[in-house]
Amino acid sequence: MRYSGTVRYAVILTEEVAAWLQSCHPTKAERDKIIARFRFVFGLLREFGPPIGRPHVDRIGDYENLWEAIVDHRTGAYRAFFGLAKDGAVVVVAFGAVKKRQRFPPDVYRQAEQRVREAVARYDEERRTHDDQTRFVPFP
Repeated sequence: MRYSGTVRYAVILTEEVAAWLQSCHPTKAERDKIIARFRFVFGLLREFGPPIGRPHVDRIGDYENLWEAIVDHRTGAYRAFFGLAKDGAVVVVAFGAVKKRQRFPPDVYRQAEQRVREAVARYDEERRTHDDQTRFVPFP
């Protein structure tokens, strides 16, 4: 699959996930590689949305609006959780984690779902009120 750069979905990052990406690995060279891979996945999300599926995106089945952007790197399995806003065209990335085992503990998914729900609600409210005091950051 080749990324052509067509934008069909907006990818919006919370400040939390933007900060996590800047600290996801202690070594700058490795962190830069991980961020580059997330940029690629976010680019695919911009063009195709969540239907791109594995190996780049997966829906967390036990939750109504919880997805994960997937970056596998030799230092770990990095995940940025996200949900879709009401307008259906906007992906809100809300939380990041590094998976060291086959599955995350259930509390990681619960925490991610709560943060995604809050971020999507905040985005929907800001879109409704056109509030310029956004707590989101531009696509990297």
